[in-house]
Amino acid sequence: MVEKISAENAYVRSMMDKLPDNAKGQKYTIKRGDSLWNLAKAELNKTKQATNAEISKYMLLIAKLNGLDTVEKMNSIKAEETIYMPDTEFVSARELINPEYIDKEVPLTSAEQSFENVMDIVLNDESIITKKVYPHSWDNSTMYHVYTQRNDRASDFSNASPVLSFSVNKDGNVDDIAFEDVNCDTNRYGYDYNLNRDGTIVTNDYHKQNRGKISGEDFQKFETKLKNLAGNCITYTF
Repeated sequence: MVEKISAENAYVRSMMDKLPDNAKGQKYTIKRGDSLWNLAKAELNKTKQATNAEISKYMLLIAKLNGLDTVEKMNSIKAEETIYMPDTEFVSARELINPEYIDKEVPLTSAEQSFENVMDIVLNDESIITKKVYPHSWDNSTMYHVYTQRNDRASDFSNASPVLSFSVNKDGNVDDIAFEDVNCDTNRYGYDYNLNRDGTIVTNDYHKQNRGKISGEDFQKFETKLKNLAGNCITYTF
């Protein structure tokens, strides 16, 4: 017997057929008010503002992964149900629906360039100095400052150039990573950017505007080095 489907569902399935098969990533429990559209939009907007066309594609990718191959099934998800999100461990959400992004050279933002510069210093400059801020107790974390030596200054007090600051929290994870922009000083009262644990780089101000993203692999490598610097730090500062 031939299955009869509406023209709308026929279109949905034809669009799904054009999308790549994807492995199951993290489980997600549907909350009251959730829709596949909003889930797709939130995932894509982690890196930059998504277009409606991108949201539509990613929504269908989520639906395809979970066997929701009709409009009725997509619209009938209920709170407390569990679905799978696409696996984005090695490829971003946007790359899943736009394979050309994988091979396309995307210029780094100023924030991403700045992070690459900081990461190169932290991983490769053997002259860097790490100083631990005298302990404080209000959040059970310890702050550290990392400096490079400047040969153009004679005084020991002023020959250190700040690279970044970070904290190690009570769970032993690195938090509150802050660093400057290498191209310009955008925040005259402090560091320009914060690096979050999800790899996003945001402005170091009230607005926390997204300015870029690094890979999970780079964050892990960076965090490992910072933990090593913290573990071997014996110099204190205020």
